[in-house]
Amino acid sequence: LYSSNRGMSRPDDSTTSKRPRSLPRGWYVMRFVDWLARLCPLPSQRRGVLVVIADSGLGDVTLAHFAISRYPAMLGVPASAITIIGTKPAQNLAPLIFPDMQFRPIDEISFHRHPVYRLRFAIWLRRRGFAVAICGSYMRKPMVCDALIELSAAPRQIVVQPYTTAKTRRMFERYLQRRGIEIVDGGHYPTAEIERHARLLAAVAKRPIPLSPPQLAWSTQRPSDLPPHYAVIAAAASSSDKC
Repeated sequence: LYSSNRGMSRPDDSTTSKRPRSLPRGWYVMRFVDWLARLCPLPSQRRGVLVVIADSGLGDVTLAHFAISRYPAMLGVPASAITIIGTKPAQNLAPLIFPDMQFRPIDEISFHRHPVYRLRFAIWLRRRGFAVAICGSYMRKPMVCDALIELSAAPRQIVVQPYTTAKTRRMFERYLQRRGIEIVDGGHYPTAEIERHARLLAAVAKRPIPLSPPQLAWSTQRPSDLPPHYAVIAAAASSSDKC
């Protein structure tokens, strides 16, 4: 189900050009920023779990609840020991679906493009001294979720194998072909969100985990401004598991 320190190319994406694609200039700039952040000393005692969902939309975050809510039991830690890094729109949803966990919002665009913001966030991340770092996203964009996992320097790092293209393959390889990192096969892109997180959860627990839809504690009180007849439209849903 999962491997350690293996190649990042998918079976259907194994073609490589004769001449390797050059890395963008911004990649070298951000790698230098990451190098500066690594000068920040790590705490001597590592504790807590980092969960990265920094490039996930609100629908993806809701579906990730299926797996994230089970991490405390799987890892033997209280829910308060889990810190989730997610997008700013997800911050308003976090108290409902992750009530006992800590949530740290991130501006993923600024982290990807602005060195000062990236350095400040990376220093905060390293000072936390996480023992485990987990990412269940496909990581279509390099230098965000993959960088957060690496910068955490957690002794145990578990990630879903990213979706690579000819443009991004080398950038992902530089980050993820590291000794000891656990790379989970999340299925061919785009695998349904719940199925992919079930694969990741099985890797964390090291045993099969059955699929289960998210169960949220929605309020039973009807909003006063809600009309008697209304419809819910999921026009932006990219796959059937979000409908």
